[in-house]
Amino acid sequence: MINIGAIKNIACVKKCGRGTIITGDGIGNILFVILKGEIGVYTDYKFPGAEMVSTLGSGDLFADPGLLQDKKAAYTTVTLSEAIIVPIERKSFNDFLQEEPSLVFELIKELYLRLERTTAAYKELIIQHAQPSKNQEKKPEGKKSETLNTTDTKPIPHKHENEPAAVSAAAAVPLVASDKFAGESSFALFPAQHGHYELLVNNDDSAHLMSKSYTCPICKSVFSSLTVKPSKLVLAATDKDMRSRYKGIEPLYYEVLTCPHCLFSALQDSFASPDKSKTDILRELETIKNTVQIDPCSRKDTDSVFAGYYLALFCAPISFSKYQLAAGKLLYKLSRIYQDAGDESMEMSTAQKALDNYLYAYEKTGISPAQEQQICIIIGELYLKQGCLKEAIAFFSKAKSSANSSPAFKSHAENRVYDIREMAAAAR
Repeated sequence: MINIGAIKNIACVKKCGRGTIITGDGIGNILFVILKGEIGVYTDYKFPGAEMVSTLGSGDLFADPGLLQDKKAAYTTVTLSEAIIVPIERKSFNDFLQEEPSLVFELIKELYLRLERTTAAYKELIIQHAQPSKNQEKKPEGKKSETLNTTDTKPIPHKHENEPAAVSAAAAVPLVASDKFAGESSFALFPAQHGHYELLVNNDDSAHLMSKSYTCPICKSVFSSLTVKPSKLVLAATDKDMRSRYKGIEPLYYEVLTCPHCLFSALQDSFASPDKSKTDILRELETIKNTVQIDPCSRKDTDSVFAGYYLALFCAPISFSKYQLAAGKLLYKLSRIYQDAGDESMEMSTAQKALDNYLYAYEKTGISPAQEQQICIIIGELYLKQGCLKEAIAFFSKAKSSANSSPAFKSHAENRVYDIREMAAAAR
């Protein structure tokens, strides 16, 4: 960690608000030192399934590999709080070091210490591989599902240089083809952490389901898909986070529509209204079409439920101008499906990505007055899920005082504020 006392008086400091993109996303490469605040480092920042690979704090420095190679930035760095940094642009790097000799020593010392730590870690890794633990446990295999027909070829991830960036989500899911069952490969868009699950999907539930025809807005093909009969839904219970539980059916498993011809996918409420060039969307879908193959029948199983959501996340940034809200909805619903599957790690990870997208949509792209109260409650719930009580209360309070207030939402927000204060009091 750099001694920030040695550089605190230099002139080129910069103050950044929360959510500021410092490097990446078409921004000129810089090296920077953090004087105050917290910075997140992300890979494939603008697409569904982005991962924050590390966080940096006061005294840390960051230099993208592309800085000295004159290449595009490999990482995107985003402020997670208000921050003060010392940016050093490549074109003025030599001049800066001549003007600030005290920083030269600090930089060299920090890079040397990093090299020592990396060498030590590498040696430890070599020893571990040379003497494997006898107590290593194999991950249990799940039950086999048989609807998806996939191949193990990796598609080329798509990039969208002109897309508005979402805070910490919507970066491309690593397009992996890992072993799923003996001799089989996983659906190409599933992230590496995705496990093997068994959801309670019943295609023969004629009491709640019907087959309905749809016309794809991209390729104009007509296809059929199972959909829930709204009039047959009977509310059984409502969770504390306002998740509705219905008797005999989980509507979340049927909310994504996928065209089996071109693979365009979206939630039912936005499927007919992509606002980007259909030609461009088709071109992007072609990059994965040979890898992401699905059974054209309308029946569902566990894999096809998850596959529909990940296809919709792939489609969101290439199909909608303000895609962060669509991505937030998809990720929020997906986190609940992971909850049903019993994977707490993926549930929390996906909920965090949903929060990042909802926050970006709320703060950057604008929310209609009719949506504001509900969006504030969702953000509050997602903050609460992550254990951020202060932030959760702030958004529940906004929901309480919303101009377009629903009595039910207002009552829920008031109850959640009370719950959080009770939790905080019990923890003291």
